[in-house]
Amino acid sequence: MRRSLIVYCAISGYGQTGPKRDASGHDMNYLGLIGLLGLTGERGGEPVQAAGQIADLGGGALMAAFGIMAALRERDGSGRAGFESPGSGEGQVVDAAMVDGSASLMTIIYSFHAFGIWGEERASNMLDTGAPFYEVYETSDGKYFACGGIEAKFYAELLEGMGLTGDPDLPGQMERDKSFS
Repeated sequence: MRRSLIVYCAISGYGQTGPKRDASGHDMNYLGLIGLLGLTGERGGEPVQAAGQIADLGGGALMAAFGIMAALRERDGSGRAGFESPGSGEGQVVDAAMVDGSASLMTIIYSFHAFGIWGEERASNMLDTGAPFYEVYETSDGKYFACGGIEAKFYAELLEGMGLTGDPDLPGQMERDKSFS
């Protein structure tokens, strides 16, 4: 029997098996199911769908492309990279579900939640505009300034650039119990 060299990729919304395997869906459906949609928007407001189709492109297409590359590598053999064992010489089936890939993109949020440093309330956490050093501000000319000073050295540069270095009225960067206003 001749081995196939074909690498086949199937991208689905919810996977090939399970209760939702035949269900149709779109980006916001997948993000809603995994909890990402509920993380976006203003505090006390409704969730906001992020532009850019996170689940379709990041959870589906990106994961599929990575799977295809891994399948091609395995099929063609790993000996070229200095490893002793060659690949299988056979094709592979790559199955990428957008909901599964999108869930993997939330790893940092899941871990923050598990460590108790991510709260349930939207716009109250470090990465969801709940921190003044990771926020978008309107400027005097009606445009917007994206501020991203998470790491201590970037936060120090941010304060320096704003002329706030050493301001005694500012709480420490990670002091969540004090007002940032």
